[in-house]
Amino acid sequence: MPIYFFFYLLNHNYHFIGEADIDLFAILFLLIGNHILLIIFVASLFALLAYPFIKQVSGKIPFIPFIYLSYLMFLCIKK
Repeated sequence: MPIYFFFYLLNHNYHFIGEADIDLFAILFLLIGNHILLIIFVASLFALLAYPFIKQVSGKIPFIPFIYLSYLMFLCIKK
């Protein structure tokens, strides 16, 4: 888990993502391995599609719902 600590320290200085997002990515990596990159990519696409609608309401966009949605998609496709 040195990568986890690297991203945690990097985020501590630059705040590019929420701390819970990093924890969730670490847990998902332990569950599914290298497919986490696919989940990050799909979650980012969902967030980009929802960005114009959510940005008008509030300043920050929570990323965990998009991670969850992409993980559910991954589980459905995997079966």
